[in-house]
Amino acid sequence: MITGTLGIKADTKKSEIGAYFTKIAETMKEVREKLGKILEENGKYEKVKGKVEEFIGKIGKIEEGAKKAALGANDDAVIGGVVKSDAAGNGPSAESVKNLVEGIKEIVDLVVTEGNGQADKTSPVDEDKK
Repeated sequence: MITGTLGIKADTKKSEIGAYFTKIAETMKEVREKLGKILEENGKYEKVKGKVEEFIGKIGKIEEGAKKAALGANDDAVIGGVVKSDAAGNGPSAESVKNLVEGIKEIVDLVVTEGNGQADKTSPVDEDKK
């Protein structure tokens, strides 16, 4: 497992992860609304309008993925904690885990399949030779 990805570590609480994804969803909603307003006021350039509408669609997908991920991270349990069922059969919520994984997957899929997943790829060996 990659430690520290998105600021998530083994001792990060699920509620902190939920707050992180809630903030992403809120930010994407604000950006989407602002871009929509700009389009209303300046939507006469068809090529620009088409690209902005496409971008708004992608922002909407990120917003939905973040909302779903936030649904799966809503308690104070530590994300890296191993949770076993207790004597009464109470274990981790499968729905919670499913929402968290699916939400993050939606965001990653958008970046990898619709974006350039290699855009920030670096070659440290080549850089060291310079």
